[in-house]
Order: sequence, then C-alpha cells, then structure tokens
Amino acid sequence: MKKILKIILIFTLLINVSFSEDKKTDIPKTTIQKEVVYPDQIIWEYEIFSNTNEFYPIDSINVKKIGEWFGFDIYEEVEGGYNSKFIKTDKGYLHYAKEDVILKKPNIYLYPLKEEKINVSIEFDGKIIASYPKYNNGWSVIAKENGELKNLQDNRSYSYLFWEGSYKKNWDIKEGFLVKGTDTASFLQEKLEYMGLIPKEYNEFIVYWLPIMEKNKYNYISFVNEEYSKEIKLNVEPKPDKIIRVFMVFKGLNNEIKFNEQKLTKNERKGFTVVEWGGSEIK
Repeated sequence: MKKILKIILIFTLLINVSFSEDKKTDIPKTTIQKEVVYPDQIIWEYEIFSNTNEFYPIDSINVKKIGEWFGFDIYEEVEGGYNSKFIKTDKGYLHYAKEDVILKKPNIYLYPLKEEKINVSIEFDGKIIASYPKYNNGWSVIAKENGELKNLQDNRSYSYLFWEGSYKKNWDIKEGFLVKGTDTASFLQEKLEYMGLIPKEYNEFIVYWLPIMEKNKYNYISFVNEEYSKEIKLNVEPKPDKIIRVFMVFKGLNNEIKFNEQKLTKNERKGFTVVEWGGSEIK
C-alpha cells in the first residue's frame, strides 16, 4: 500500500510540474522599447543649437537634410533657417535653437592728445549683459593722455571701459592659426603687438585668456577684426585719429587640423588712438 501511495504522489508531482511549464509558455512575451534620448545640444559649423523640446508636425515646415550629428539626421529650413536646426522624430521635427555667442571682455582704451571729455557708445544686434563702469546708453568720461579715465557718472577713475554682450553670429573663421596650448602666450604676444597693442594692453589680454587656452592641447585661433568692427559699431566723440579693434575667436582641439593661415593687418598708432580687444570661445 505504501508503495502504491508513493507512486501516486510522484505521478501527481510530475503532472503539476508539467502544468506549471505549460502555463509559463502561455505568458505573452512583451518587448521593452528603449526610449530615444535626444541630445541637449547640436554643434553645427562652430555654432551651438540647444534642444527646445518643441515638436513641429512633419508637414508644417519645409526642411532639407544637411548632415548628421552622432547618428541623428539634422535638418534645416529651406529658407531663412540658419538660427534653427531639427531632428526628425516620431512626434515630428524636434526644434533646436541657436545659442547666443558671448562677446567676452571687450576692453576699450582711450588715449587723447590732451585731457578732454569723450563720449563712447556701442551699437549691435544683441544686448549688453555686463559693464564696468555701468553702461547707461553709453559712457561719458574725462580721458587723459596716459589712458586714465574719470567716469562722469560716479567720479571714479578707471583704466578702461569694460563690457560683455550676447550676440547671434557665425563668425567667418575659415582662416586662422593652429597653436599648441603651451605656445599660447608667446603667440599672442607676437600677434597682438603686430596688430598695434602695447604691452599694457596685450598683457591684460593674455592674463584674461591664457588660463582658458593653455590647458588645451591645441587652439585654433582666428582674428575677426574687420567683421567684428562692421557688426559691432563703436561710436566715439570726438572722432579719434586711429581706432584699433582686435577680436579673437578660438576653439580648443585635441588633434591637429588642416587650415588656411590668416594674414593679419599691421596697425600703427597715431594721434588720438582708441583701442579695443575682446574674444569668444567656441565650445
């Protein structure tokens, strides 16, 4: 009897296991789809475009494919779309808007032939985001021959007029220089002096930019002086005899690149001279 009960128990267990396996095979298999993560930014032709999280229906805009960014197809509007880029998604075209370029540390130096009152203002398609002394639709100062300035708004002395601004601009940097990070200081000394800056001015330029640039393996550097002067108007009254404006655009690199070397214009100071320097880093 015990032997029969044992056989029945074993048989029951086998049936339960078999039934359990059958139940497992009846469970429908579901595929877990990975959610696509779109980039926060697109860098295209040295400009930065940020994700706006806005989707445009496929038929709502006229776009053309211009290339790829880390596996994503990049589109641009056929007409007037330079400030926007798009990634095609199941929800429509994901919009990326161009970030503002920051015009860093333009310093303005004034060297009149005699002590006199000078008015300075700036005109450009952007906005001033910082200034010292405070920019109130311009500056009014008493300037001495040695460059010392007395701001008439607060009666304090300054060495130069400082401002920074945000601006949407794709600078033409097809020509430039490839410089090792360790050679940045000597390169800037040579080129800035050639373009007309005196030691006081180019030393202040180098002190500001060197900590940012020398840590890069290489820097691609372009001076967009003429383009900058055309786009960013500097108004000075009375009118100077000579205005020297130096604006550097650079990008840190890990590898060497092919480039066309830039030919710079040599500047000579004469009479009442105004000097301005500044720059922008391409991230």
